[in-house]
Amino acid sequence: SSSSSSSSEHAPDTLQQRQDRDATAQASLLRMLDLMLEESDPLLPPFFLRTSEIARHGTLAGNPSREGLIAALKQEGYAAARSHVDSEALKTNASMHVVQELASRWMEQKLAEMAVKGDPP
Repeated sequence: SSSSSSSSEHAPDTLQQRQDRDATAQASLLRMLDLMLEESDPLLPPFFLRTSEIARHGTLAGNPSREGLIAALKQEGYAAARSHVDSEALKTNASMHVVQELASRWMEQKLAEMAVKGDPP
């Protein structure tokens, strides 16, 4: 009788549970593949930069948005992409000086937008 209670505690997954788990795993895999495809641009270097490192070396008040910085780099004509290695990492062919300059401009713009809205920094 103890084996029957044991088997009810460990009932096999329902078909729906397995399908949900498979769909979640597939979505995660597709996100990872999308990131890897994005960063496979031959113009990009094999290394990445973290936004926290960019902020620290540029003495910024906070970390710039990875997406905002990538958009700014692309707007200036540089290759730039997210990195699958770290959620705050990006790759670019721009020099660190250029990256810090654009990050600084991005931060100043965001702070100005917050001031207009009346949001605290």
